[in-house]
Amino acid sequence: IMVAVFVAFVPEGDSNIKPIALALAVGVFVDAFVVRMTLVPAVLQLLGDKAWWMPRWLDRRLPSFDVEGEGLTHELQLAEWPEPGARDVVAAAGLSLTDPQDPTRRVYADVSVRVPEGTSLVVRGVVAPGGSGAAAADAEEAVSALLLTLAGRLAPDAGLLTVTRLVLPVRAATVRSRVALVHLPTAGVDGLARALAE
Repeated sequence: IMVAVFVAFVPEGDSNIKPIALALAVGVFVDAFVVRMTLVPAVLQLLGDKAWWMPRWLDRRLPSFDVEGEGLTHELQLAEWPEPGARDVVAAAGLSLTDPQDPTRRVYADVSVRVPEGTSLVVRGVVAPGGSGAAAADAEEAVSALLLTLAGRLAPDAGLLTVTRLVLPVRAATVRSRVALVHLPTAGVDGLARALAE
């Protein structure tokens, strides 16, 4: 539309306006077809997920927009879940996560847990007797993925989850700002002390 409007001034009109109209028509055409339809999609494809990278501190401070109200509807449905007056820090039912590289493989499946206020949750991967090193690695991966899910850093494929009465993944940014996650084998006791100080 803008190209057509500017081009309409080129054959007829004041001689002072004709070069400006032609320049604007060419500029809008190049912007629409070369930049927005060719260069921008190509750069987004090359960058992949990095095109949408945001610093962690900025992500925590930005509000979460629920334009169509889908998240709000989900929160209202789970307002009294798992039961009216429940004071659970974590409540999960039927959580499952599929490996993004291998859609046929489940990282964890059908996890249900309730953690009332003032209690702790210990998550441990179980390997069958005589299991291989690969089975132990899978168990460790499942534990890490489950903890990342409970901390709001991974979105489950299925199931219901609330952490500190906040519905996930709708309120994941708020949960991430409230929940610290420490991997003890690498961070050690000092990492745990820093997480508790937060």
